[in-house]
Amino acid sequence: MKNLVLVCLLFVSVMSWAQFPGENVTLFEGATVTPKQLSESFQRFGYDNFYSALKEDSKDVDRLKEVYKPGVRKYDLLYGKKFTVASYYPFKDYYILVLTNEELGTVYYKYSPEYESSFELDFIDVPNLPADFYCQYITYQEFPKHQAVDYSTEQQDRMYFSRTETKKYGTMYTVNLNQATQELEVNKKGAWLLLDDGTKIEHTTCPIEVKVNSAAEYVYYTYFELTEAQMKKISEHPIVQTSVYTFTHTVAQGAKISKMVACLLKK
Repeated sequence: MKNLVLVCLLFVSVMSWAQFPGENVTLFEGATVTPKQLSESFQRFGYDNFYSALKEDSKDVDRLKEVYKPGVRKYDLLYGKKFTVASYYPFKDYYILVLTNEELGTVYYKYSPEYESSFELDFIDVPNLPADFYCQYITYQEFPKHQAVDYSTEQQDRMYFSRTETKKYGTMYTVNLNQATQELEVNKKGAWLLLDDGTKIEHTTCPIEVKVNSAAEYVYYTYFELTEAQMKKISEHPIVQTSVYTFTHTVAQGAKISKMVACLLKK
């Protein structure tokens, strides 16, 4: 119980992680990518940076035509498709990624290395990914008052993991979870993680805090402690589903989370 109280005191806010390469565009060489899932409210607007053709004899990105197919929204046309990055080249302040797909053929993507908020791709496979690539997404913070240091993964799929080292209690591992819903439940407890091999890591008594977000949704927050063996298991077997109370979430980026957890264990 003392350990969990300390972890609560060491709560660190982290930003969502989108595997944004920034200026490290060499990560795109031969990579397989897919358009990000958009929230339901934004799906009708589609994507902003995909194009179907270049102007003849020109590489001018301003002359690109948006991907379009009669009767099909850009989102429906592109979401779920896997693209291979055949090549890329710089243009003005951007890069043009030349993407290929068996169904759609060649598609062009306008990539800004400066603005993460405009990045609409998720990596599926990155042949040139450095061995320690995911370790750059581990944050570090000191807490002199508690004689503790904290390493945390960035938040992904409504969860993040922490390794807290203290002089008094030693090393502790925790997972922090949240789930948004329109339903209001109070004084509830319990959460679990389901791994791809069928393993269920469950904590039936962890307390749940409920807050209201800017979208007028109820967001349920909880955390519970993990053993080093459970952390190792997660690093080897991606999480496929989580639950806070009875509200479940299907995890899309389980493999990425596993790799960040593996980095956390090395710190």
